[in-house]
Amino acid sequence: MKLLGAPDSFIGFPFLLEGLFLTVGGGILASSLGALIIHYGYSQMGGSLPFIPLPPKDAIVTSLTILTMSLSYILGIIGSLFGLSSAKAS
Repeated sequence: MKLLGAPDSFIGFPFLLEGLFLTVGGGILASSLGALIIHYGYSQMGGSLPFIPLPPKDAIVTSLTILTMSLSYILGIIGSLFGLSSAKAS
């Protein structure tokens, strides 16, 4: 594509998107598994330790999901840009 006159940004954009999609997909998977584990843990702790006040489950799941998705988005962009810069250096 470089020989046909495509700029570097046009060539690198699909690689940036692929890295972003992979990390966001991993973030979705991690968030859903984390929510499942929290739900299971609340049912186990609520039955065996009823005297310990637990924080609201919905607030924990929401904050965990926001944190996981934002970190996966940021790390996806950083990783893709690092991969593009190391591929250009070779």
